[in-house]
Amino acid sequence: MEICSPLFPGCIGFVLEKDTLQVRVHSWDEAWKLNQSYLPYLASLGRYFGKNLVELAHNTPNKPFIPIWVEMAQRTGTATGKNLQPQTHTRDWQNFKPASNLEKTHQNQNQNQTGGPGNMLSLQQVAEFTNCSEECDAQLATLALAEKNVATWIIDQASQEVLLANRVALDANCKPPREVLAKDISALWDEEPLRELTELVHRDSLVRDHTNRGYRWHKEPGSEVWLRKKHDFTVDYAEVNFLGRVCRFEIVKEALAV
Repeated sequence: MEICSPLFPGCIGFVLEKDTLQVRVHSWDEAWKLNQSYLPYLASLGRYFGKNLVELAHNTPNKPFIPIWVEMAQRTGTATGKNLQPQTHTRDWQNFKPASNLEKTHQNQNQNQTGGPGNMLSLQQVAEFTNCSEECDAQLATLALAEKNVATWIIDQASQEVLLANRVALDANCKPPREVLAKDISALWDEEPLRELTELVHRDSLVRDHTNRGYRWHKEPGSEVWLRKKHDFTVDYAEVNFLGRVCRFEIVKEALAV
């Protein structure tokens, strides 16, 4: 069974090799889109795991995998699959690990960052990255994805696009990851509260215990229609730079159905 990664759209798994972090997607088109849009993040992720090469792998016949050389990508910020000369080769997919298992590779480090599996990620920990450059992308992603108890989100402040959500956030909203990630989250808000929140987070950078009424997606049993269910939320927010964008890092501390 394939497991979709909550790291970014299209990713279905990872494998760590000697010098390579291999990122698997379904098709060449998805690999190329990641190469074009997520290059700084992928380079940061490779560097975080101590790899010199990030390889975008796929199942499209007669198309090469796309290599991203970490140092070159971070130095130029413009490296692409064309000028890196992709090489055609194959892999044994039986050795491929689902993306969710990648978090276990650094379980001890993640527990140190979050205070252990029984403790919730704190706003203070995220605040350390509020003035970081794009090289902090991997650390921010790890903070969000390592949190097992509450929903965490990273959302573009300008477009309201969901750039990252942990498994708790995805499960709480019921929709498949591909219908949440890289999508506009505005539908889960009323217009004015969302505008006010965006301005507040941009002005103050850190916002603790903010309360608001919003929505989560759900379906009635036997129905195929997605509905919005009202909730009262208590959330900590921090404004961070992620994937070259100004974003909100959200820690949902409480969500009560109304």
